[in-house]
Order: sequence, then structure tokens, then C-alpha cells
Amino acid sequence: MHAPEKTGKSSFAAYAPNPVYVMPADETGVWTLSDSGQIPEVPCFPLVREWDQLLTILEELREGKHDFRTLVIDTINGMERVCHEHVCRNEYGGEWSKQGFLSYMQGYEVSLSYWRKFLS
Repeated sequence: MHAPEKTGKSSFAAYAPNPVYVMPADETGVWTLSDSGQIPEVPCFPLVREWDQLLTILEELREGKHDFRTLVIDTINGMERVCHEHVCRNEYGGEWSKQGFLSYMQGYEVSLSYWRKFLS
């Protein structure tokens, strides 16, 4: 689901069948909603700080035994940032400038293969 901020995407997902949330480190809105009683308490993986951590979570969900039926990635643009940070660090030595990740926008192109793996 894609919509502007504060339109209820996280709240809506809390009522999906057996949801589990995966969130980047800077996204904790679902906890705020839960703590305030606006949504039921929902299971969440630890906050994702590294791209490999996200892939490990997805593998666990795909291969492991669990009762979850709905994967909620809250938010996908936050995970995009995690991906870009991974690519910048591993492919460009942490250099965000035009001599690194932003060189002819190559970092974004390189990131596409990571996104394809994520999506598959």
C-alpha cells in the first residue's frame, strides 16, 4: 500500500491476517500507535539497521515455521535507505559524493540488483 504520511497505512496493516512488522531503525510509528491503544499490539522483528539483517528476516519468514500471514514492511522507503547505505559502504567505500555512490548516479543503478534479490 502506498499513500501519504499519516493516512493510516500502518494502522490498516495491523488488522491484516496475522501480521508481522519489519521496520528500519528510524521507523517506530507502529509502537507509538500500539502504546496509545490505537491499534492492537503486533509482533515486530528487531529494527533493521543492515541490509543483510533484512534478507535474513525474509529468509526466516520464507523457510521457517510460524503463524504469520502478512508481512508489513514499514516503510519501504526506509528500507531503500538501508539498501543504499549497504551499497555505498560495500561498493563505494562509504563515499556518498560524486566520486562514490553519486558518481553518474551509479549507486542507484548498482542498488537495483540488491532490490531484485529483495523482491524475489
